[in-house]
Amino acid sequence: MPPAKVAKTYLYTLRHPGVFAEFYFPKRVVYQSEIIEALKDGVEEKEVKEYLIKYAREFPKELTAYPYVLDPQRYEGIRTETISLADVKKRIEMYKNPFFGWSTYDVGGAFLNTETGELQDELVQIVRVIFSFESELA
Repeated sequence: MPPAKVAKTYLYTLRHPGVFAEFYFPKRVVYQSEIIEALKDGVEEKEVKEYLIKYAREFPKELTAYPYVLDPQRYEGIRTETISLADVKKRIEMYKNPFFGWSTYDVGGAFLNTETGELQDELVQIVRVIFSFESELA
């Protein structure tokens, strides 16, 4: 008889901060493979960096309200000039992946259809992603 598998436990303490975020999707079979592939790619730091580099030109436009996110010299003083594409790529290279894992669960949900004014029910899949940081300052 094969040995029993022991479940791993992950203890979060004040010294080991973590963040949980939830994303809601309609529960549809056709979405499942895309969701799982995105989650599997998301825990791979190399894959994330390749994706970020591929779309680096878009980030200054997308994050105009949050330019400090892209600033590799964020803590070296106040910047007055615009973040360059080189800055964005340097910041991406500094990226350390905090994506630790995920869990999913299904719930029944309802929403108001604004076009018809009718209440519609739908099975909803919730994906809870877990981000684990080495310290609050990381």
